[in-house]
Order: sequence, then structure tokens, then C-alpha cells
Amino acid sequence: MTGNQIWSFATNGAVRSSPAVAYGLVFVGSDDGTLYALDASVGVPRWTAHDGAARTTPAVANGVVYVALDDGRLIAYDAWAGTDLVTLELKATSSPAVADGAVVVGTVSQLVGLQP
Repeated sequence: MTGNQIWSFATNGAVRSSPAVAYGLVFVGSDDGTLYALDASVGVPRWTAHDGAARTTPAVANGVVYVALDDGRLIAYDAWAGTDLVTLELKATSSPAVADGAVVVGTVSQLVGLQP
């Protein structure tokens, strides 16, 4: 690694979470209310979703991107097309994780395991 910058991408709001990288894409939410899917090699958007600010790190597995939004919704998107597959009102407060056939997310008062 040389540390030389190879690309940058400006959002219209702060990026407060870590990006997730899978399938040659970088997934990251912004305070501008957008989830971005950027081409990892050149930093240009492949798709965007404008559902609300996301300060949690997305989880990616089996072609699906899971992100908890600031309003507590957990949304699953198709990783390649950005289409909304499902939206759940969970009062989610943590970054989702995917393991052993379950999506796990923290809420206001509990940890919830969900079938993907």
C-alpha cells in the first residue's frame, strides 16, 4: 500500500459510519439521507437510495445490503440494483450484522435476530 489517494466522492452530508465493501462496491450512508453504492475501483455511484440518514455501518450478505436508519427503520436493498426489498419498523439503534443465517440488530431495548 502506498497511501496514494485513488479516488474521492463527496456527499451532501457527513459520513459518520464505516463503509461496507462487497461485490466490487462500497456501501455507505450519509447525513444527506442517502445510501450510496459506489464502484470500489473508481468511486462513482452505481446506485443511490434516498430513504433517510444512516449513521450505522451497512451489512452485506447474499446480494442484500442491510442498513439501520436514524429513524429506527431497518431496510434491506438489492446490492446490485438498489431496490428496496423490505422495510421493518424496529427502532433499530445499532449497525446490523449478518451471521449463521440471521440478521442481528440492536434496538432501543433489545437485540433482535431476523430471518433474511
